[in-house]
Amino acid sequence: MGYGGGLEVKGPFYEDDISIGGITAHDFQFFVNSEGKGGFGDYGAEGIFGLCYCPSTDKQNSSSFFETLVIQKKVREAVFGVFIGRGGEAGELVLGGYDSKRFLGRVTTVSVVEQGPWGIRVDGAYVNGKMVPSSRGNCELTCIPLRDGLADSVIAIVDTGTPGISAPFAAAQAIHEGIPGAVRTNDKTDPRSVWAYPCNTPQAFMPSVIIGGFAHPIDAADFNNGNVTDEKTLNMIGKGGKSPMCVSAMVGFGDTWNLGRPFLQSYYTVFHWGELYTGSGVGKGAAVSFAQAVHRT
Repeated sequence: MGYGGGLEVKGPFYEDDISIGGITAHDFQFFVNSEGKGGFGDYGAEGIFGLCYCPSTDKQNSSSFFETLVIQKKVREAVFGVFIGRGGEAGELVLGGYDSKRFLGRVTTVSVVEQGPWGIRVDGAYVNGKMVPSSRGNCELTCIPLRDGLADSVIAIVDTGTPGISAPFAAAQAIHEGIPGAVRTNDKTDPRSVWAYPCNTPQAFMPSVIIGGFAHPIDAADFNNGNVTDEKTLNMIGKGGKSPMCVSAMVGFGDTWNLGRPFLQSYYTVFHWGELYTGSGVGKGAAVSFAQAVHRT
């Protein structure tokens, strides 16, 4: 089994009872990484605890941890809530429910459109009050027609395990061109675009992702991935001494969105498994909900 960053898990299957927070999945099957490439040490953990929307393809295949809890009726509801802390603040995972104290305001709920990572529709983006052109990118295979004659949307992966935000290449370029003073910091022949922008950029210029017909602004604290410190990059963008430029948490690559940690720090997220489903499609009721996260720091 492969993961991002070149990590490959390979080894024998084991079966055991696994308990988290007093909830136990009995006879749960899992890999032991005895032959794979790379290690978990670089990730600050001893293993990967997958929470993808991966229903069993048949009754003989092993289930994911959360699906196992649902099958064994160990959770009150077939949902889990995720809060990702900011600035050293502890995060929180609620299995079988969510924490209403962690969010406020409007809740946006959208259906899951594909298996694997939690795939939803993204309708585009706003920056500086304007719709981003080419927000779909080149997506002949990944665009999804919307209802009511609206433009096509793009599949977005909602992934708690991704440290950044990835947007379609054309969308990322248009977004950063809408942020005053933003510059690309890597070679323009690179298929992955990396950007920096002035650290004092106000919230008004932060991009918003359009989900379920509503704009979801990314908090300035989450869009900031730290000061630019690389001397080569500073020289390239003409900034010496203490850098007034910050690394953008959003890169441009490919033709789909990946809403990773910076976006999910801004929004409390509830993942709805929906009805138990066996097959390659999506079960009834599978959805993802977003609401503005309440941080204590």
